Amino acid sequence: MLETQQQISCIILAGGKNARMGREKAYLKIGERTIIEEQSDTLSRIFDEIIIVANSQNYFKNIDVKVVTDIIPDSGPLGGLYSGLAVSSNIHSFLIACDMPFINLQLIDYMIKQIGENDIVIPLSSKGIETLFAIYSLNCLETIKRQIEFRKLKLLDILSFFKVRYISQEEIEKFDPKESSFFNVNSPKDYEEALQIWLKR
Repeated sequence: MLETQQQISCIILAGGKNARMGREKAYLKIGERTIIEEQSDTLSRIFDEIIIVANSQNYFKNIDVKVVTDIIPDSGPLGGLYSGLAVSSNIHSFLIACDMPFINLQLIDYMIKQIGENDIVIPLSSKGIETLFAIYSLNCLETIKRQIEFRKLKLLDILSFFKVRYISQEEIEKFDPKESSFFNVNSPKDYEEALQIWLKR
């Protein structure tokens, strides 16, 4: 059984322009439901509060979540994180993008247990630092706001300001050896691959 050691929220980023995909990624179906419906159902096993940052508050009314829009528009994922943290009921929030269908709850549970005194807990996969599958604290809020004001919008750029716990590849491998958690659907080709992976599960 999965047990979180402290209260933590979940922020799902579902805004953005979806230029490469050509349509709203949040509404892509995988199996019988949309990716974001699958995500919300899976993540609700760990998180009591799920916040979706979307292009409109009218989105996702069929899902029992809190839906917000960007406080500072056109600020990318960093702006989405800021908007989510600003309404979060908890000190820490787990951030994920709406196009990541293969969530490993054991890995997330392990990450939560590493929070301690850290401001950020973030995996270091074979592809690099996974900023969109990470835990951020409210301590990040003012720095993120300042970065947005200066239009420094890369999530990676905030890491140097905080105490960060990196989850190594060896640690990831214990829970998610194929690193499926970090697979994201950025293009029609990725979507086809995701559907094939889903069918083989």
